[in-house]
Amino acid sequence: MKYKATVRASLLMNPDVGIGLGQRLEVSLDCHGCNRQGRTVVMPENKPSYCTPTRHAHSAQVIGNEIRRTKDRTEIIYQFSYDFEPFWDKKYQSTASNDLSWSKISFTLGCPQCGKTMERSTQQNIVRPWSCVCDCGYVLYVDDEETPVFDTVEEQA
Repeated sequence: MKYKATVRASLLMNPDVGIGLGQRLEVSLDCHGCNRQGRTVVMPENKPSYCTPTRHAHSAQVIGNEIRRTKDRTEIIYQFSYDFEPFWDKKYQSTASNDLSWSKISFTLGCPQCGKTMERSTQQNIVRPWSCVCDCGYVLYVDDEETPVFDTVEEQA
């Protein structure tokens, strides 16, 4: 079955910092291709997705992304689709559940003080609050909320 999901990160971004979408999204998915739970599936920009650590092809793909800036926060939002079929994981002795629990969202930043451009990311399992500081000492953003979060997971017709 085909599913669609939305994942978003919310950062306390310095308003002068330039931000762009990153080169890839990573999500922990149960992979019916290798019959293993909790695999990191990498969805690189303009390239086929793959399951790690074996790097076999995976059906997941980014289908939309955007950045929303408000006065106080910056949201980085990715929509993606993927296939899921239930299976039995022999190693963990359990049935795959299609629960989404982890993701890593990448993005690019431009420092307004020194002009340096860099790629950064955020994921659920980092210690917060965390400040991203440019090599020149300028504070680019503070990661202060438990994000990224999965907003929706729905079956597609």
